[in-house]
Amino acid sequence: MKSALLIVSAALAALQVASGASCSKTYTVASGDYCDKIDTQFGITFTQLRAWNPSVNAACDNLYVGQKLCVAESTSNTPTTTTSTTTKSTSTTKTTSSTTTTSSTLKPSGTPGCTLYTIKSGDSCGNIKSRYGLSISQIYQYNPTFYNCNKISSYIGKKICVTKPTNKYALGYPTFQGGQTQRSGITVAVKDASHFCSFLPPSSGGDIAGTESQGRVQCTSSSLAPGAKTFPSGFIKSAHFASNSQAGYVQITGLIDRTKYSLSSSDQGGQYDSNGTPSGGVCAGYNAFVNLIEPSTDTYCIRCCQSPGDCPAGISTSGCSRIVPGNYS
Repeated sequence: MKSALLIVSAALAALQVASGASCSKTYTVASGDYCDKIDTQFGITFTQLRAWNPSVNAACDNLYVGQKLCVAESTSNTPTTTTSTTTKSTSTTKTTSSTTTTSSTLKPSGTPGCTLYTIKSGDSCGNIKSRYGLSISQIYQYNPTFYNCNKISSYIGKKICVTKPTNKYALGYPTFQGGQTQRSGITVAVKDASHFCSFLPPSSGGDIAGTESQGRVQCTSSSLAPGAKTFPSGFIKSAHFASNSQAGYVQITGLIDRTKYSLSSSDQGGQYDSNGTPSGGVCAGYNAFVNLIEPSTDTYCIRCCQSPGDCPAGISTSGCSRIVPGNYS
């Protein structure tokens, strides 16, 4: 839920949160926060956030700075997070790995809380978006088990949300659909903070946006992906891994040293993604990916997703911090 943060008076009534006995962790809302960002940070779903914080409304437009939210509940259904820190022997940079796992007892339940539409023969994403005033990105975001507009005929008879759902996983959790061709040089992989890949220009000094279609994969180890090269020594300054097994995505966020690949400090970066940049690019074992390199700020991010809605490809100018919320220290 990427609604802008609403700044309200501190005189507002205190927010209801899960009882002290059941809430095991709270978070204080800061300027710039929104529900999707908080959900990702703590590895929870929007449904859980609202269940533990009844005052958060369905549009998530009533957050305010200083508000305390419950972000973890002491129940068997609560995602658990473990964090480990390791120091590479070849540098003083610390690489932090944060892994979120979700209890297998969590199952799709309830109703999605949206207007449902049944896909019919002859439908296309284009006519559905026109009929209901949606973007293609919204169709994916509202429907985590809807994977490909180009294969909409395989969804005939199935229901999708055409308004924003309050419980988008009620109809199911996203899964890998298979049928993936992993081509040499254009297949990325994300395993953990020590084993991951990213696209980069085909040669050092290349402009990111100007060479997006020619991007080639580099990894922490060339064995991670077919035809991959190894990152230049010192290029990756920090790597923070996070995953959400309910939503079905993994991600790496962190800092680079642009000088190690002769990238320009004036290069504001660009985006590689599974919508054809580069053509045929995939993330091994996932249905979609989005990957940004931003030399001007020495930041980078990559997220591999089972639901294309969690890897938005149409807002590249928003940058890493919005597209892949995470740790950029």
